[in-house]
Amino acid sequence: MTAHQIRTASVIYYSQTGHTRQYARYVAHILKRSGLEVDTYDILTTNPKDVPGADLVVVGVPVFYYDVPENAIVWLRRLPRIDGAFGAAFAVFGGEGDNQHNTACSLLDLLGEKGAKPVSLSTLSSMSTFAPTWSAGNEKRVLAYSHLPDDEIYSQVAAFADDALKRAREGRTIGPKKRPSLTNLLRGRISVKGTKLLITGHGIDKGTCIDCGKCEKTCPVGAVDQKNHSVDTRRCIACFGCVNNCPKGAMQMKFVGKPVSGFTQFKKKHSIGVNPPPMD
Repeated sequence: MTAHQIRTASVIYYSQTGHTRQYARYVAHILKRSGLEVDTYDILTTNPKDVPGADLVVVGVPVFYYDVPENAIVWLRRLPRIDGAFGAAFAVFGGEGDNQHNTACSLLDLLGEKGAKPVSLSTLSSMSTFAPTWSAGNEKRVLAYSHLPDDEIYSQVAAFADDALKRAREGRTIGPKKRPSLTNLLRGRISVKGTKLLITGHGIDKGTCIDCGKCEKTCPVGAVDQKNHSVDTRRCIACFGCVNNCPKGAMQMKFVGKPVSGFTQFKKKHSIGVNPPPMD
């Protein structure tokens, strides 16, 4: 076993409604507490070409359609080479989730394409933020996990960060093995296309819109034009980010003919707050 000097780390994340961002920031906190120089990078706002090399690279994303979100795949494939670095990945899933282990493995594969050596992976639970779930009347299914993230989840995040650093220092790599799953047949673009067939009336209500720009800023593919109150539904990847982040419910959409209410409105309705990580 060879000892490695791990001095720097990059924590890269994509977060739509905040859960993955919270976990990523806590990973960064744990690594900083261990003496590393750590920088965090939001996929939505960072050019991958601007991310410098680091000894340890950690990537976290939510599971979208049983897979790594399409925009995150594109972003990671534009990342500069990180030969010699160690890689770790975590996938965040809502409720019971599905295919989250394979999603984390896919993240490690993407880092491996850039030259990183895989050392650790984790799957972390949160509330579901798939807006059609509660909009279709299945609120109980989502509310069953409204306590997340809790102390136990943050303990899992800390354990993952510690494990990644320990294995990197020891040079102990892992072979990420995907598990057989029927959802592998439905992951990614296949499910996105199927979901989009059920969406109608996707647009912005000018009378309700307050021109805050959140819908445009959180759209990962540039499909929203807030200034002109329009949505390019052909470019849309059905992530529901625009609906979930609109503070006033101005982003209009129907799913199977039923109006879709976003995560912001759902939290307000049920007085749900997201527990912050214990930054000691």
